[in-house]
Amino acid sequence: MDECRRETTPALFSTLKVGYKFDPKADCPTFKKYLADVFPDEEDRKMALWALACALGGLKRYEVFFFLYGDGGTGKTVYTTVLKGLLGEKNVSSLDLMDLDEKHAQHVLAEARANVTSELPANMNRSDLGRVEAALKRVVSGEEIKVEHKGLEPYFAKATAILFFASNSMPIWVDKTNGLRRRQRCIAFLHNQSERPDVDRELVPKLLGELPGIFNLVVESLRDLTANHPSAFPDVGNGARILAEHLAECDVERTFLEGAYEVAPGETTVTGRAIYEAYKAYCDENGYRAKGANLFAGDIRRVFPGATKQRQRLGGSREVYWIGLHKILFVEPDDVNF
Repeated sequence: MDECRRETTPALFSTLKVGYKFDPKADCPTFKKYLADVFPDEEDRKMALWALACALGGLKRYEVFFFLYGDGGTGKTVYTTVLKGLLGEKNVSSLDLMDLDEKHAQHVLAEARANVTSELPANMNRSDLGRVEAALKRVVSGEEIKVEHKGLEPYFAKATAILFFASNSMPIWVDKTNGLRRRQRCIAFLHNQSERPDVDRELVPKLLGELPGIFNLVVESLRDLTANHPSAFPDVGNGARILAEHLAECDVERTFLEGAYEVAPGETTVTGRAIYEAYKAYCDENGYRAKGANLFAGDIRRVFPGATKQRQRLGGSREVYWIGLHKILFVEPDDVNF
């Protein structure tokens, strides 16, 4: 660590300050044991350390944000406490996900090194979530955001905070593009620590006493991250698996269509009204907001590119049919044409 030392110089200017001293020989045995207990899988431990390194180094170039995913008692709070201690409490903000675009609050995202939120709202309205997703992308990408302190002239500044969300659930994103998905990373907290027979009730103060050693460990992880993954933040371990499963669920329309219909050979048909009514019922049962019929028709084409849409006259009216689809689960309801 000696090569990390730099002489004090006006050329190196920073307003960041932490509450512990730099000790190049410091170790952190308690923190290493915490990592081994919470993350038995080596790739999960690497993800946890790389995320700390990303925040410590202010590496906005990776354009990622982190979900600390797991049930209560799995070590998430201890992790965020270490994160805040490592960066300095005054360098960490706590703006909630749904407030990322609140004009008199988002200035903290241009001032903090990290933003840590402990829980997500239980019921997130999809229209509100769609609104905040645009702000989330801007912050994660380090774009300029409008800073408005009450009573002062607004100005623009680049978002500096790396975002961390600690929760036992993840939002069902509205955005169906790769814009959010490629930026999201998950750190998996899968093992309950509160029920361990050797649980240490004094763990947090011990870890805060090891911050100089934790700093050294995270700096080594920073070297590993930037040397071996210079252009893209890794997506490995149990978190990658959980995230892939979650992102598949985010595509509500695909999940519904692939679970209820299949491509069938020949001239098999399903009426457009039947598919749309079944889709609306699925959304109602699962708490989702259904798209309009015309937009949903585009999802049918996206999920089943081999199916064709045709209008045929049935009695005195024209009916929409999807040719090449076969119903698996749902009974066709009465007419709602689109």
